[in-house]
Amino acid sequence: MGGHILNKFKAMFAVQHKLYQVETHAIPPMDAGLLPNDALDRFQVVPSSLMEIDDIVFDARGYFYISSKNQVFRFRAGNEEDFTVFAEFDGPAGGLNFCLDGKLMVCVAGKGVAFVGDDGALVGTVDMADALPIRCALSAVTGPDGAVYIAEGTIYHEPTDWYVDLMEKRQAGRLIRCDPDTFETEVLLSGLSYPYGVAISRNQKWLLVSESWKHTLSRFPIDNIKENRREIVVPNLPGYPGRITYSSDGGYWMCIFAMRTYLVDFVLTENKYRKMMMRSIDPAYWIRPALFSGEDFLEPLQAAHAITLGILKPWAPPRSYGLVLKMDEDFEVTKSFHCRTGGKRHGISGAAEKEGELYIVSKGNNMVLRSGEEVLK
Repeated sequence: MGGHILNKFKAMFAVQHKLYQVETHAIPPMDAGLLPNDALDRFQVVPSSLMEIDDIVFDARGYFYISSKNQVFRFRAGNEEDFTVFAEFDGPAGGLNFCLDGKLMVCVAGKGVAFVGDDGALVGTVDMADALPIRCALSAVTGPDGAVYIAEGTIYHEPTDWYVDLMEKRQAGRLIRCDPDTFETEVLLSGLSYPYGVAISRNQKWLLVSESWKHTLSRFPIDNIKENRREIVVPNLPGYPGRITYSSDGGYWMCIFAMRTYLVDFVLTENKYRKMMMRSIDPAYWIRPALFSGEDFLEPLQAAHAITLGILKPWAPPRSYGLVLKMDEDFEVTKSFHCRTGGKRHGISGAAEKEGELYIVSKGNNMVLRSGEEVLK
């Protein structure tokens, strides 16, 4: 009798696993340029007292800008301890970038995108598109013609509830084009799976868009951005991709803010269990990815000796992780910097390279990290 029940369970699991494979790509192995390492643990910590850091960017004069809580701070490269408040907002500040005329674009949670002059004064705000408020602007980039492209992760939640959007299996993100002079908007794409990062290709012909819940990087011709013109250039990442920025040698850096696991991917296929979990359990203890972990013994993934005597086993599934990818001009991953499961430099949300050094934001552990030239070699 027991053998019959066991065989029936195995058959059911095989069917579920087959459906799971049909609906999603299997998590790819971490090899070649993605081979795990401890490189992020060797980055220097930039001293600061900033909290809730989200993104970092630099301008042509050598100033760095960091979003922190509802403010943007400015400092000079090489003088990182001298932070000054550059601008303040009515909501948490997130993604940063510049217009062609030098205005700083700041993604503000629940408020849209703010445009700030060189003196820190607010010039204008984009907060609506197609009669819907822009609640979850995550990144913005300026195209070769001066138009601004905004990645809005979802129309249902603000950025702090990213994991809710994932577990609800939403596809409610938008790509919005904006005129930075008139602040008029146009929705180019909708129904996206949490578009997080946007960038212009090196040859200025393509708009790059990372979609976190699809684990992909796509490109669209800059002069004809439509869904049927999509080309998927990175089809299956092992984590959830975020912001994208240029590297000095002609390629790109991509932030991975959390890693996929077989358990989370499986839970996403089990709708009855997933909905019951979301109704009955504190979100802090859902089976889901996180930006940081290891601070609460009630977190999932503590069973099966993943943690024994306070020691996290090397093979434990990564509830949180630190990862930055280096891609060449053909979008092949050539290098990666990791902070593995037991580390404290997780939830990478921003990166900026300046004069041979890479600055990285660990949103999960509230750090700004600097590579040093020897790490990038």
